[in-house]
Amino acid sequence: MLTPAILNEAKDDLKSVAVNIAQTLKMGILKSYDDTATGTQNQTEKQYYFVHLSFQEHFAARHLLNILKSINNNIAINFINNNKYNQRFHFVFVFAAGLLAQSHYKSCIDSFWSTFQGEPLDLVGIKHTKIVIACVDEFIGQTTHPQSRPIQRSISKWLEFCASHNTDAIRQHLIESLQQTNCLLNTTFIQSTFLKLLESKDPNKKRDVSRFISKLQITEPIPRLQSNILAALADADSVVRRTACETLGNFGEKAATNEVIAALVNVMRDDNYYVRSAAHAALGILGERATTNEVIVALRDALRDSASRVRWGACKALGNLCDRAATNEVILALLDAVRDDDGDVRCGACQALGKLSEKVATNEVIPVLLDAVHDGNSDVRWCAREALEKLGEKAATNEVIPVLLDALRDGDSDVRCGACETLGNLGERAARNEVITALVNAVGDVNRNVRREACETLGKLGERAATNEVIAALLNAMRDGNADVRGDAYEALGNLGEKAATIEGFVALVNELSGTISDADHIYLNECLVRVMCSFDEMKQLKSETVEKLFYFIRNVTQFDLTPISLEHMSKVFLDSGIVRWLGLVAYVALLQGIAVTVKGSCIWIYDGKGSLEFNSDRPELLASLIEAFGNQKSAIECGWSSMQGSDN
Repeated sequence: MLTPAILNEAKDDLKSVAVNIAQTLKMGILKSYDDTATGTQNQTEKQYYFVHLSFQEHFAARHLLNILKSINNNIAINFINNNKYNQRFHFVFVFAAGLLAQSHYKSCIDSFWSTFQGEPLDLVGIKHTKIVIACVDEFIGQTTHPQSRPIQRSISKWLEFCASHNTDAIRQHLIESLQQTNCLLNTTFIQSTFLKLLESKDPNKKRDVSRFISKLQITEPIPRLQSNILAALADADSVVRRTACETLGNFGEKAATNEVIAALVNVMRDDNYYVRSAAHAALGILGERATTNEVIVALRDALRDSASRVRWGACKALGNLCDRAATNEVILALLDAVRDDDGDVRCGACQALGKLSEKVATNEVIPVLLDAVHDGNSDVRWCAREALEKLGEKAATNEVIPVLLDALRDGDSDVRCGACETLGNLGERAARNEVITALVNAVGDVNRNVRREACETLGKLGERAATNEVIAALLNAMRDGNADVRGDAYEALGNLGEKAATIEGFVALVNELSGTISDADHIYLNECLVRVMCSFDEMKQLKSETVEKLFYFIRNVTQFDLTPISLEHMSKVFLDSGIVRWLGLVAYVALLQGIAVTVKGSCIWIYDGKGSLEFNSDRPELLASLIEAFGNQKSAIECGWSSMQGSDN
């Protein structure tokens, strides 16, 4: 808010430089709260606000640098030290980094970066790296300066750690930051870091690095990197081949050389379906040069090949090419393929029609898919139902839902599973009485997979499905002999809203964390566990052994969203309970969330996505233990850097 007092002060300051403040107020970046004022009212007597926060952040950045280059620079230094991890001021520092390239501010380049890289430093480390990535990207985008090299070197250390780490949440923090950059990923130094990591002899590490790089938008690859990725198309590891296709697609049209297109076309014949799909996707991303009539015609003609495997592959390829392949000739050829003698080809044709759903003539396609729902091959029936679901609202008719209900009584359990899943994907549009009754019956199916899908689907139908009958069936499923069914029942109850949520179920969920826990067996526990961990009273009641199981679970599940959980909340649980097992979990949650933690005197400062928070305790010995836990975790990560460098050498 710009008050009249501030405006008058600015007016006095600007007298010596002949600036008309009245004209300044009309530039379009400020808006008055009193738009109805008329007559001779002085414009500086009104209150103003910036029409967009970015303007305010830009001017705040300029003001910060002006103070930093003045004799009172300690004010700016203190501000940076106190707020560099405060999300509220994130873009102030990003704008400031970009402004350093202007001649007016070049004198404070060294002081800005030395302050930013100095104490107090984030004890966790990852949030510091994220803000540095954003700032240095803006900095190198405007100028070349020796200061940028050591900063890029510090970023590369975290790239090495995150690219090789087996936890998605940790990698995702840097991926999100790097995806927002414009220049950093195109620097020779960073791309050379990727090249070094790709030279690893450890197949698992090479696989992880390849996945990491495939998530990034490198639009100006250096020749050595492009050559390396191109060569990876022939790697013995299918994951490396697949991610190489994805990376080439991310390179964009600049990488669409004849050599690259020819290599990707060759990979379209790869034995691995995922590799072929990635090649198709890459060719689509690379633009018109990669999507030629010759390619589409060749795929269409392949639908009549004498070899069923070739016909099946052509269906998959046409589906992945999406709307660019949706010509009348291709659609007609796929409709014929739905009646192919080979079951796999019929499946592939149904899947392709589902992917092309936005461009197909629904009145022509739905009758063919409805016929396929009664196919003698259970896989074809499942694929046909999946395609009907992808047709969206056009397929959600009185004609389609009865077919899906019939499928719930099919003798093949896979078909019953597919029917449940398809009804779930239709969402609340399928929340009819007859559908709900059929799904409740399916919760008692003899096949555990059908029971799982039925629970999951009931959870997707919204609060309209939260009837006493449904809640009773799901509560009964919570006592199922199969852990997966119990987990889906918990999740469904949570999704049905407050009416179905039970504290008893959540407590039972935590108590089930025992033995070896794997991603495949327990990934569905995520959402319900987070609900438990958001309850201070329930968390305080957990015993030390349960906390240990919880920590083990979180450390070994690669996809776990802890965003709703407050680090302050978890820290208070530790300080209130005094259970030492909480220390490692609190520190690791901070790492997963990308939260910064600093120590100022006898207090801890927490910097999350909402801003900063001062945190202290009347039990200094426990607070010291918490600080030590953060430090130990960071030391372990940094020791890992040394061991990784040693193994590569």
